[in-house]
Amino acid sequence: RLLAGLAVTLALAGCPAPAVTQANGAAPAWSGRVWAETGPNAEPGAMIAFLPSGELVQTACFSPYRLSRWTRDAETVRWTEDGREIAARLQTEGETLTLDYSGDNLPEPRTFGPAEPDFACPDYPR
Repeated sequence: RLLAGLAVTLALAGCPAPAVTQANGAAPAWSGRVWAETGPNAEPGAMIAFLPSGELVQTACFSPYRLSRWTRDAETVRWTEDGREIAARLQTEGETLTLDYSGDNLPEPRTFGPAEPDFACPDYPR
């Protein structure tokens, strides 16, 4: 259900925007795919997708989704959440993506792996 909803959100998020590309004109290899958070403090179903068109989709099982614009320079990606700019150093190693946040009062680094295509959120705990 979550991946189906995320797919619909990604399809509907197609607002015209300049593509985010590398110096050679290609989109970064880590963009255009859904990443599931794998760290020990990950919220159930936490996922992130940096679309090559410059939209960022964030969601989790028990949280509403968020759409933001993202940009990057060198190894830093930036986006806005609730009027506040977020900057994170993005690193990839194999099938692992890490966001290492900079600034005060921001979370510890977050680690992601490829999202499983048949994932469904568990029932909401009561």
